[in-house]
Amino acid sequence: MDYYDANDKCKELIAEWLTEDKMIDLNKVTFKGFADLDFGVAGKCLGYKDGKSEILISYKLIGHDAFMEAVLWHEYCHSYTWYNYHTMNHDSDYHKKKFSKPILAILDVISAFAFNFMGGKNEDI
Repeated sequence: MDYYDANDKCKELIAEWLTEDKMIDLNKVTFKGFADLDFGVAGKCLGYKDGKSEILISYKLIGHDAFMEAVLWHEYCHSYTWYNYHTMNHDSDYHKKKFSKPILAILDVISAFAFNFMGGKNEDI
């Protein structure tokens, strides 16, 4: 999967999750694309006062579809808790949402291991 396919896939997944979630306004979560994030950071969610959020994920996930989806799900869960509870923590509301898709939750843990303990290099994921 190249950059453009990965970008489209992420936008499609967010649209799908927003459609499933009746608790979030469809215009409140935006996938801003891939970025060169800090060492060991696979994704980032930025929350704003109006309840909107923007998601960025590491370009190093391109070509690693399952991990890309898992990290996107992780950040989407932050968007969900930001919109509904105005928190970005890994608290009980976040975990309840995250584990509503257990396979993605488990893959997220594995991808976190790859980024935090192996430096997030493409060949290590």
